[in-house]
Amino acid sequence: MRKRDKNKDGFLSFEEFIADNHGSAPVPTTEHYAMEKDRFTNDFDLNGDNKLSKEEVLIWLIPNNIETAENEADHLIESSDSDKDGKLSIQEIVDHHEIFVGSEATDFGEQLQHPHKYADEL
Repeated sequence: MRKRDKNKDGFLSFEEFIADNHGSAPVPTTEHYAMEKDRFTNDFDLNGDNKLSKEEVLIWLIPNNIETAENEADHLIESSDSDKDGKLSIQEIVDHHEIFVGSEATDFGEQLQHPHKYADEL
């Protein structure tokens, strides 16, 4: 907020939101500008007041990935649960390691390298 809130009103206008680190905005006729305008309006400005509050800025900076994580977990289980018991055994994970190594849910396999550290998450 300190960097982008140029008028120090405690909110980010679209112009403040879209500006780069030097304060320059993309050309309004570009696809990038249109995409960012759509994201600002439809994804981040939840109350429709054409500015982002601190809470709305948090949504932009720290997105809620719960649905994505749940979908990825469902995919991993569906793809690897050979005996269809709804659980993954160590052997099923080993047998389907290529799926886990390519998964964002396992941090591209990193969590499989330290199973005790991530036991609750897996």
